[in-house]
Amino acid sequence: MMRENHGSAASCTPPTGDRARNPGLCPCPGIEPGTSWFLGRRSTPEPVRPDSCRVLSVRPPGPIPVPIQPPLSCSSAGTGTFGRVQLVRQKTGKQFFALKVMSIPDVIRLKQEQHVHNEKSVLKEVSHPFLVKLFWTCHDDRCLYMLMEFMPGGELFSYLRNRGRFSNAAGLFYAAEIVCALDYLHSKEIVYRDLKPENILLDRDGHVKLTDFGFAKKLVDR
Repeated sequence: MMRENHGSAASCTPPTGDRARNPGLCPCPGIEPGTSWFLGRRSTPEPVRPDSCRVLSVRPPGPIPVPIQPPLSCSSAGTGTFGRVQLVRQKTGKQFFALKVMSIPDVIRLKQEQHVHNEKSVLKEVSHPFLVKLFWTCHDDRCLYMLMEFMPGGELFSYLRNRGRFSNAAGLFYAAEIVCALDYLHSKEIVYRDLKPENILLDRDGHVKLTDFGFAKKLVDR
């Protein structure tokens, strides 16, 4: 899991100009990364159960497009090569989010800068029921942060592994939603390029959400 942090959140000066239009330009000193925070391409195989929550001081970087307060840390939702996905919830409310925390030195060492940039730029551009939603991004001297939708159903990979196989009806259902998501991306001149069960999440109603857009590419001059 993660190291508990009881420090208070530092305030972030509300951004102006370009920073107001792009929260990713605003450092977020209210986030105190722990040494155990690392993220990568593999997440935990089972859905996370948000049982007990410990306080983690996280303050959004100025005005954000969703009415959330500094969230509370709950538990690790996934780990990998250079970061961790942390399950968080609102201080005043019951909505949960997935906080993706990436170690800047590890991103540079593994030459993942372009992948991180791709994911951020694509998710800022798209809006579709079958694509995971990005709420805001920020950074400090050590880590990059992306606050996204929490998908309580976990990975389609885990669901398939537990069931052994899908019925024809279930397979058609998932395939149809995936095709809808890809068709939308193609209409935006975006190629996904990393389709696999591990990158398909399920929401609480069982619908798919494509995630992990590090390999996605925006086509130009077509």
